[in-house]
Amino acid sequence: MSPCCTRRQAIQISIQSGLGLFAGGFFSSLGAVTVEVNPGMSPSTIFSILAALKPGDTCVWRGGIYAFELMNVIPGGTSWSAPVTLRAAAGEKPIIKPNSGARCISIVDSSHSYIIIDGFVLDADNVSYDAFKVTWSSNPSTAAHHVRLMNSEVKNAYGNGILTTDAHYCEFIRNDIHHNGHSNQEHGLYLASSYSLVEENLMHDNYMGGVHCYRDGGGLKNNIIRRNRTWHNFNPASPTPGNNADFMVGSGSGHQVIDNDSSDNPVGGMVIEYGSSDVMVQGNRVSNIRGVGLKVGPAAIRTTVKNNYVCSSAIPYQNTGSGTIDGGGNSFTSGACSGGAPPPPPINVDVTQIPVVTQPPTSSVSPITSYSPGPTTAGVSAPFLIAGVIGAALLLGGD
Repeated sequence: MSPCCTRRQAIQISIQSGLGLFAGGFFSSLGAVTVEVNPGMSPSTIFSILAALKPGDTCVWRGGIYAFELMNVIPGGTSWSAPVTLRAAAGEKPIIKPNSGARCISIVDSSHSYIIIDGFVLDADNVSYDAFKVTWSSNPSTAAHHVRLMNSEVKNAYGNGILTTDAHYCEFIRNDIHHNGHSNQEHGLYLASSYSLVEENLMHDNYMGGVHCYRDGGGLKNNIIRRNRTWHNFNPASPTPGNNADFMVGSGSGHQVIDNDSSDNPVGGMVIEYGSSDVMVQGNRVSNIRGVGLKVGPAAIRTTVKNNYVCSSAIPYQNTGSGTIDGGGNSFTSGACSGGAPPPPPINVDVTQIPVVTQPPTSSVSPITSYSPGPTTAGVSAPFLIAGVIGAALLLGGD
């Protein structure tokens, strides 16, 4: 007997019919699917659809405002080859803007790992804390991990734009992160995790720094921060600027800060400090800093400084670190930048279309992991069928 429908159609039929067949695991033995949600659906319907997703599935979100929080409702995948993916419909912009709540999206504990979120606007104007957080509930060793946020806009958080705590192997790629924070502990991206990739993001107009890589007690390892563009971060009204900067890297070893561009910060461009060791600072451009352009602080050990260009900054370079290695090729000047400082790109642009302006690449560091999304179906449609036919689809349907 031929199946009446695919697994994708069976899920869509259940959505349309309102029969609520998700919770019992009816779809668990059928192949990977792409399903679609839209702002006209109730939160409970969308949560049911999310709960039915399994490794390899994709949920496409149509444009519009979703006025509720996604609090640990995204199930996990099993690998980057079989993630659970939430992505925007082609050419559309889904906006997660809760009317209230703690955050726009929270991902908690290791059962919620291997998740990709692609093409969203996270507007935290009405929430209490951060826009996006990846963390643990009761034990740091069980934190969520392998979470990728990409091609998204993260804005208006009372706390950090993005916060990770012990959530290792996360990736933040080509996001526009801006206007977040209200105190000197809040940044565009607060990275308190290891083995993470921060790549090709725009970070601007956040209350304190762009990227803040730090964890109380230290212990962070091997984060890669590369090809990002930051400007206009730090609120000069803050009473305690401390070592905050566009890029602050500390609390651990083996971090790489490579081919980034920092400009127009009243405190600092880049700071390597707070018990960091064996950090590579290479190929970065820092300009128009009214404090220190590149600072290697006294608690930094064996920092390598190579092929960096700092210009038009009050104090271009300050090194009080232990065992700092001059890798050569650096240029530090308080004078005007050669060719002028590049202007910041316009706000609220398509981050996928903005090149990150730095010196020519000087590194050959490979990403922590690579991901090439496979073909997916932009939309989902199915005829409205009676419950008996749905049952047949569940028993006989393919992928």
